[in-house]
Amino acid sequence: MSRFNDMVAGDLGRLIEDGSDLGADATFVAAESSTELAIRLVFGDPGDGLQAISEGTTDNRTAPATTRASVIQDAIGRPPQPGDLVRISSGAMAGEWAVSAVQLDQGDGANLSLRCDRMFSAGRVSKA
Repeated sequence: MSRFNDMVAGDLGRLIEDGSDLGADATFVAAESSTELAIRLVFGDPGDGLQAISEGTTDNRTAPATTRASVIQDAIGRPPQPGDLVRISSGAMAGEWAVSAVQLDQGDGANLSLRCDRMFSAGRVSKA
């Protein structure tokens, strides 16, 4: 690897594995199987998109996140891909996040585009 790639990999390690407050513990679930593995990732700025539906209001949160590609590759035999899930049990980013896009970088990073849909408030349903 080049000196730049080594620097990027080192920065990723400091953010994810070295106890940074920016990191979050999560469970990664492969789409094609029930294989689960513990990962640590760092979230970027999330976006909220409230949407009115007949059942009430949903919160369609999206967020970028970065994790180590090699950890996932070694455990399930392939890099992360759309359709995989990331589960976070506690904290501000708690929920089940679907991977909607993946971009791998040269420093062993996997940049994930995540989406989490959840019911925000229940609506009233009237029967005719």
